[in-house]
Amino acid sequence: MTRIASILPLGGGPGVLAWLGVASGLLMVVSLVSIWKAHAHSRRARIVWTVIAALVPIAGPVAWLVAGRASRHRPPLHRS
Repeated sequence: MTRIASILPLGGGPGVLAWLGVASGLLMVVSLVSIWKAHAHSRRARIVWTVIAALVPIAGPVAWLVAGRASRHRPPLHRS
């Protein structure tokens, strides 16, 4: 048995649910930190993204990381 197989419960059951919960929690933390460090977006937009990420546990953070985050190659939006 490999080391990774002994750590991850690949057979199913409550252990898999625990790992999914941990992964979901880490995804939420990473996305929330990313949302609040995104100065290219207005405060209102960051609040909306925070609510979406909090209310839709997995899809919200993934949506932010895929669609909401500003590209590093794009210049930030200038507010007048």
